[in-house]
Parts: sequence; structure tokens; C-alpha cells
Amino acid sequence: MLFIRTIHLKQYAFIRSSILFTAHKKPVVKIAEQPKMIEAQNRSPIILTIGNNVTALTNTSITIQCPTSGVPTPTVTWTKDNQEIPNDGRYTVQDDDSLLVDEAGEQESARYTCTAGNVAGNGSASSTVNIVGKVFHGFHFDS
Repeated sequence: MLFIRTIHLKQYAFIRSSILFTAHKKPVVKIAEQPKMIEAQNRSPIILTIGNNVTALTNTSITIQCPTSGVPTPTVTWTKDNQEIPNDGRYTVQDDDSLLVDEAGEQESARYTCTAGNVAGNGSASSTVNIVGKVFHGFHFDS
């Protein structure tokens, strides 16, 4: 009887470790099949998904969404031109892991990268944000 019980414990341990091993899934950052270039015509808030690019006017608030998948749930980090982004008044990482750039100035023009990571690895995607002053009939004026 003790022998049979030992076999069952070994089988359970094998099955359990197999399930844990196969349950890990490398994170994926989901981007659109055809990335878009968004050109804002006014200062209304802009929401875009990572992988898309935007040209916006100064003082526009921009939210970049970073939809991810992976097991376990990945941790999302953001960089601006390969530098860590401070979570200060200008930049806010929201509860859904999207990045809010509040009232962007020309200094926020950059390549923003969302990286999703877990024990199985990392996945990332980027968007380019270009901030310009007010444009009148083809002429550029700083506001």
C-alpha cells in the first residue's frame, strides 16, 4: 500500500510540474496589423494603441495604450527614447498600463516603447510621437 501511494505522489508531482511549466507564456504586446499615422488637427485628447504613430499640437494630452497577453500576467514598463520614464506630473502610467502624456510639449517628441515582461520573457512595441506648435496654412508657429 505504501508503494502505490508513492507512485501516486510521483505522478502528481510530475503532472503538477508539467502544468506549471507549460502554463508560462511569453508576453506579447498586441499591435495593429496595419500601423496608422495619426495627425491631430486640434488639441483634443488623443488615444492611440502602441505601434501607431502620432503628430499632435503642443498642449495636447496623449494616451498610448499597451494591450498585452502572457502567463503569468506581464508587468508593463515604459521608456522614452530608451530611457526610463519618470512617473511624475507630465507622465502617468495608468491602472490599465497605458501611458498618459499630459499636455505634451515639443520636448515630448520621442519614440515611446512599451515592454511587457514575465518569467517567460519580454515583448515590446513602440510608437513615435511628434509634437509641433500651431500650424496655419503650411506655416509653423510655436505657441
